[in-house]
Amino acid sequence: MANAGFYKQWGFLDNPFSPMPLSGDAFGSQLLIGRDVELNSVLFRLKSGGEAICLDGPVGVGKTSLANVAAFRAEQDFASDSNANPLLLLCRKPFQISTKQSPEELRFHILTEVAQTLIEKAAFYKSRGSMSSLKGIDSWLNNPMLSQVEGQILGFGLGGSSQPNESQGFRDSGFTKLITQWLETVFPDRTTGGVICVIDNLELLETSEAARKTIESLRDTLFTICGIRWVLCGAHGIIHSVVESPRLVGYLGQPITVKRLRLQQAQAVFDARVSTFKDHTSRNQYLPLLADDFHNLYMILGENLRQALASAQAYCLHVAEQGNYPEDDEAKKQRFETWLRSNALATKSSLETHVGKKALELLRNVILNMSGEFNPSDFSALGFNSIPALRPHVKSLEDFGLVEATRDETDQRRRTITVTGKGWLMHWASIIT
Repeated sequence: MANAGFYKQWGFLDNPFSPMPLSGDAFGSQLLIGRDVELNSVLFRLKSGGEAICLDGPVGVGKTSLANVAAFRAEQDFASDSNANPLLLLCRKPFQISTKQSPEELRFHILTEVAQTLIEKAAFYKSRGSMSSLKGIDSWLNNPMLSQVEGQILGFGLGGSSQPNESQGFRDSGFTKLITQWLETVFPDRTTGGVICVIDNLELLETSEAARKTIESLRDTLFTICGIRWVLCGAHGIIHSVVESPRLVGYLGQPITVKRLRLQQAQAVFDARVSTFKDHTSRNQYLPLLADDFHNLYMILGENLRQALASAQAYCLHVAEQGNYPEDDEAKKQRFETWLRSNALATKSSLETHVGKKALELLRNVILNMSGEFNPSDFSALGFNSIPALRPHVKSLEDFGLVEATRDETDQRRRTITVTGKGWLMHWASIIT
């Protein structure tokens, strides 16, 4: 995690406010707060081995963290009782897919990470048959020079020569065949488990049609491979659009909705992070941020946990750089309020003349009356005569990062529009002035 140096001086092992997704390990498991219901649901579906698991929820709500921790818990369940639980291994990296990648490139990329995961976690499945090609594929993936590797794996008989590790023929066909066979050996059927692959941030594809086409392209190339379990994460309702595809019926499960944490749960997040990251060998711990101020920040930013953590991190960095540390609670509270107010007013000052009065009125209306999210069909409730009349003001807000939208190319409309943390901060600035 970044900027850990001053946190160690403050008596912490690392940055407690990192906005990055929780890792799939004991550390991440300890920090997942307020997700017991969703966690149990994901775990049940992972162990059942049916359709791909789909997680839908606002940006920054913690969908990737939920998937990672669920996968870790599944691994631990197998380690505790291998007779009662399937072997489930979290792939070492999540995937973000792009329309610029061909299905073949994406398949090779995902299978490469699956192979690396099998190499790293071989101890989990060593009793499930001989993996005679493990060392060979490890060398092919991780050594810059190829030395009899393909010969060892596929019987090509390279005669001990060394050459650059760039064999296109093996990459295009032999590699895929080998990894598929490898997976079938470790996971002979769906009841025995699989490598859990998380496809993250589907909303970055921007349009529901692009998301549908991209996931559809994986149906026959990847979704049918034995030994891989899938978790798809997306915001702005894009997951629902993908699930509705007739070509994906039977491949994708109904979405699990991941809602924003309630304030009480957000308070528990702060407490858990401070407690977990404390260096208990240090006599004193210091933080310039109070729990109450973090809770207020969470509400000001529209209950966006990722944004709240990022802002808390930015504030701590600001205090560390200034070197003038507030000591008592009142001084900390005043210092944080001054910093937050200054940032909010600076955001408002830089944007209000460019965004337009009508667009800002729209932003205010959406926050006050629609909890920060709306559809174009809500134009009448928002005070507009038609969708075309609404569209330019949404575009203005979108251009300046105050809202995010998912488009549906079938009718060229924005499907779901959500106020960002920056938009919520802009609204708060208008209230305090």
